[in-house]
Amino acid sequence: MIRIFLFFALLTIFSCKQSNSLDGIYEYEPNKENKGNIFQMGREMGCSIIGRFEFRDGKCYFNVMGVEQRVDYEIDNDVIYLNSNSLNNNAGAGIRIIDDNTLSFGGCTFKKIVEKEDETATEDNNTSTENKSGNSKTPRNENQTTDFPIYTYNKLMDKYNYEDSESISSETIKGYEFLYGVVKKVITEDGYSDCKIHIAKTSKEFDNLHSDMGSFVNKDIIVNVEPIDLYDNNGNIKEGWEGRYDLSYNDYKKLKELLVEGRKIKFSYIKGGAGTTGTATAGIFYFNYIEKMD
Repeated sequence: MIRIFLFFALLTIFSCKQSNSLDGIYEYEPNKENKGNIFQMGREMGCSIIGRFEFRDGKCYFNVMGVEQRVDYEIDNDVIYLNSNSLNNNAGAGIRIIDDNTLSFGGCTFKKIVEKEDETATEDNNTSTENKSGNSKTPRNENQTTDFPIYTYNKLMDKYNYEDSESISSETIKGYEFLYGVVKKVITEDGYSDCKIHIAKTSKEFDNLHSDMGSFVNKDIIVNVEPIDLYDNNGNIKEGWEGRYDLSYNDYKKLKELLVEGRKIKFSYIKGGAGTTGTATAGIFYFNYIEKMD
């Protein structure tokens, strides 16, 4: 009898430790290699709509088509099984634990977030706060004397997309529905660059366009910067990209200086891919307007 009691006690302790180590927010990490794979892009799109999984207090929290979900879960052989048909039926399996900071769901990767919200908020507040010497504090790497141009669709978008492409209409790319936010993180790898932006305010035009959704304010969105790898270090346009962007080398360099953590920007984006992809603040998005805000 004592042995049976000890067995169940140890099993309970082990389960609690496993659950506690899982606790945290796991955010969808786009796979740039899948941009040319239509099938995989569809799977990635579904994962981007979910956006993230959060585990706390023995529950899993996630979002399906704008509806917040809270469900119980079980872990068996490093697979998390959710008590939710909305996900289990679609994936055909649970959420696989790859390591302490990585989950895999439906062939997509979700990475654990190391929270730095307080640090980001402090940097944001410092941008509008003067120090004792009277000099305004600025985001990291900012040159106070730099004048940044306004980056419109022709500077940020490949001409193929608004002159020849049938997948995205010219009117959509040339139209702006403005948002206002703070750059939280810049992710650059393998010639691609994404900006994670915390939305502080939205324009009336943007709200009207998304009237069937909840408020975007205080949410994060990841937007791709298309021409981030346009020039080489000598100022020459890389082979195959000539004439595709109305972006000078000088403005190209300033674009990299503009998009740094803590920067306040006014921006607009379009949904990319074949047809329309993504919903709300989850999907494949591209800047078509960027302007520095004071």
